[in-house]
Amino acid sequence: MQIQTLHELVKKNLAQPDMQLVYQLDTGTGRFLEEHEMLDDRERDRDFFVGARGLSRLLENSESSHAIIKLAGEKMLSFLTDRERRWKLRVARLNHPEALKLAKKVLNEHPFAKAISKTLQESTTQKNQNRNSLQTLSEAVSSYRQWIDELEAQEDKDRENLEKQRQKSLVSARDELQELQRRQLEVSKQMHRADSRTQDELAKDWTIARMHENTNISAAGKLEEKLNALTPHSAERLSAAVEAMKLTLENGNEADYVHAETFADLAGRLLHQASKMTQEEEQQKTRRDHRNSGDNYYGQAIIGGDIETEHEYHVDPRYREEVLDEVIKSDYQGDNRTLLNNFLKRIIR
Repeated sequence: MQIQTLHELVKKNLAQPDMQLVYQLDTGTGRFLEEHEMLDDRERDRDFFVGARGLSRLLENSESSHAIIKLAGEKMLSFLTDRERRWKLRVARLNHPEALKLAKKVLNEHPFAKAISKTLQESTTQKNQNRNSLQTLSEAVSSYRQWIDELEAQEDKDRENLEKQRQKSLVSARDELQELQRRQLEVSKQMHRADSRTQDELAKDWTIARMHENTNISAAGKLEEKLNALTPHSAERLSAAVEAMKLTLENGNEADYVHAETFADLAGRLLHQASKMTQEEEQQKTRRDHRNSGDNYYGQAIIGGDIETEHEYHVDPRYREEVLDEVIKSDYQGDNRTLLNNFLKRIIR
């Protein structure tokens, strides 16, 4: 769904370039990639439990050859090498990596790889069929779980703090925009119905209006830089409002109060739009996908038993039927057709 939305934004922007569409595309792409990378890392971390469970089954089976056990262990060691590389990158991105109690040990001493190597060694040297190997593996799984829980908790904390800071900045920017609106309204009031008032009266009121407009232009310049980092499409409206303010000053200084009123009103409308966009950005909640806390996918029962996965949702049968219809209608041939046919048979069973 996210990819389809991004695709539509790209098509719209190619057809008719627009700064707001560019911003939405940039923001959407950034969030998609960030979430995808984070979720992929976390799911890959949990593949360790699948590998450990498979290795434990081999160790429990007295008929398993040492060659097969060694191959499974080597695959886990290769997996851990890749995960350690990713962990170093993730730890480096944290605001307070020193808060991780286990990081130094995990990244420098490689305890999980050592545990797998020890497990393989014990499986070939112990006469008592792999009892010690299973115990070593079980302890490694428990330690591994503690590590990824600690790392994920710190990552989530950083993300929450970053979002809080961003929300605080948005609230501050919105308050500043409202103050700009208030002063701009005073300018419009001073120039109100300029076409039906005398020049002397307007010249007197222009003194106050000019003071407010100069203050607004100065304040808006500082705020625009802040908005560019938070919500560029709001900054775009603010920039247009500043131009309208400058035209208000230009016309007012030339005693063209009718046009000054027009541009003052335009600046007010643009400020209102910028404030509205900032408020919408403030209220928008960044979607996060958290793993199901009811999922027992941690390998506690690594010695014996099966991994039980709990889910609190049910798949709509109509969705299942749509998937089957799509598979049946597909025009794949050869190996792909064989694969789909096997899939159908399993689903029907």
